[in-house]
Amino acid sequence: MSLIHKYKEPAFIIVASIFACIMLYIIEQILLSTYEIKTIFKIIFFTSIPLIYWKWFQPAKRMKEKQSGLRLSFALSTAVFCIIWLVFWLFGSFVDFSNILKELELSKNEYILRGIYIIFGNSFLEEFFFRGFIFLNLYESGYRKTAYGFSSLLFSIYHIALFQSWFSLWIMLLILLSLFAVGFVFDVLTKRAGSFKGSWVVHISADLAIILIGWVMFFA
Repeated sequence: MSLIHKYKEPAFIIVASIFACIMLYIIEQILLSTYEIKTIFKIIFFTSIPLIYWKWFQPAKRMKEKQSGLRLSFALSTAVFCIIWLVFWLFGSFVDFSNILKELELSKNEYILRGIYIIFGNSFLEEFFFRGFIFLNLYESGYRKTAYGFSSLLFSIYHIALFQSWFSLWIMLLILLSLFAVGFVFDVLTKRAGSFKGSWVVHISADLAIILIGWVMFFA
């Protein structure tokens, strides 16, 4: 691998992923697009950029999938589910769920359908992009510290577009810090499992807990 090619790979990953998140923020918060439109653009950005990268650079995958790492992810998924419910029990009173429901404008059936997509489809997209594309390719290119730091930071900042109007500033900062930590843990799980399946399992569990909490607060 030439020196120029070596630096072009991480540069493409970083610049392209930042561009995708900026565009999604614009679509979400400035253009105020519908959820369906936002989802379509997320699918486009989160799949086309990795495909362009793999077509352009044709990186050789060096990390092998490890079943032991996947077993750890399944074990942690239960713990994460319980921790999210505990955090909700401790801090749920600080969140105005009525305003969130008003902003979402969802019926029960719409909430169920969107919840199913978030738990399985959206979690897959995010893990495929942030761990399968950003983290693993930076890590396997030799930029290991950058892989952990950048993927975790971008993962947390990316979520600002999703809920910046829902919470107070201090709650937002706490959530962003928590998301950075979550992103770092997801990176570790991805490394241990050898693929983004390791983090996806836990992501599914986390989203399931959040969707169920939403159901309890909105419709129960």
